[in-house]
Amino acid sequence: MELKKGVKLTGVSTELMFGILVADRIWKNHAKILVITEILPTERHRISSAHNTGRAADLRTHYFDNQEEKEEVAQELREAVGENYDVVLHPTHIHIEYDPK
Repeated sequence: MELKKGVKLTGVSTELMFGILVADRIWKNHAKILVITEILPTERHRISSAHNTGRAADLRTHYFDNQEEKEEVAQELREAVGENYDVVLHPTHIHIEYDPK
């Protein structure tokens, strides 16, 4: 696991750390290194964003071979972390957040 320059783990919730550790295992299964590109925002997110409270992270995806593999990885992550997490595939990253229902 790596952090993009400037990303810090300070203030990360334990629930998000669980999700990040699960993601790390999934990335390794796909022979990739998990790179966290954002946790606490460097730019202002909406006031309600889970990034502001250490409950969300963005995970790099550009090194996956194609869109199908990105979708597969996102689905594996959704299934592994369960219903209390939102996992959203964006064009440049996968967003994971702890959001209990």
